[in-house]
Amino acid sequence: MSTETNIKKLQRATFDILEEAGFNDMDGARIVKDLEENRPLWDRVVIAHSQERGGEFKLRELLNGDPPYIDTLYILPRKEESKKALRSMAYRWKPDEIDWIKAGEIEYLRVFFD
Repeated sequence: MSTETNIKKLQRATFDILEEAGFNDMDGARIVKDLEENRPLWDRVVIAHSQERGGEFKLRELLNGDPPYIDTLYILPRKEESKKALRSMAYRWKPDEIDWIKAGEIEYLRVFFD
């Protein structure tokens, strides 16, 4: 299996989980729809629990049929020119915080729902 095929599978699995998520004003299905419709803007999307709430979503949430608790998205822009449009799109999701985080040569968008 090629790396690109594996990445596509992993991204789809991430989106499947995100679609089921909902926390306060977070609408996972809308976020996935926007991301899919604006695929040229981003390269990778990662979902997470904030460290303040235990750091990882719990398997028991999924096993119990509860929506997964996800409060943070990390979005890697495809190119520098897409950053402004990506941030504007994220504002439509009504997050509590949006900021750019630089990690070495990489800069990614953090979208946090509290």
